[in-house]
Amino acid sequence: MVALSTSLETAIYNVAVANTTLWNSVSGKMKHGRPIAGWKTPYVTYSYPNLPGSNVYGANAPRVFSLTIYFDIFSSEVLFSAEAGPIAGYIRTVFDGASLPLAGFNDTVIKLGNERTIETEDTGLWHIQISYNGMVCAT
Repeated sequence: MVALSTSLETAIYNVAVANTTLWNSVSGKMKHGRPIAGWKTPYVTYSYPNLPGSNVYGANAPRVFSLTIYFDIFSSEVLFSAEAGPIAGYIRTVFDGASLPLAGFNDTVIKLGNERTIETEDTGLWHIQISYNGMVCAT
């Protein structure tokens, strides 16, 4: 069985690439985990901190995974909301209610969770963090 983290990384990337408005808004700078050294803002990273958490609801029941996905939109602009705000809107348009095709798992629908703005003092970057929640079942 394909690891859920690998399947999720592939699904998110493919959904993002398929939406040219989102993809072009960050010039293709969207990656799981950390940004690539030398990337200039704006860029987006995504992560899912609670994997591999799962629940088993009975001896013969499938494993169910609870998902939290974070998208972080980074900006170095003084008026960061003018740069990162529209990108956040594209992410919400693309991912809110999106069905992610996950190899080895039932497709899952993710729903918008929280959104917050964070200043990273050591780097001088601002970012908007958007979270999504969902559940997926192993096939």
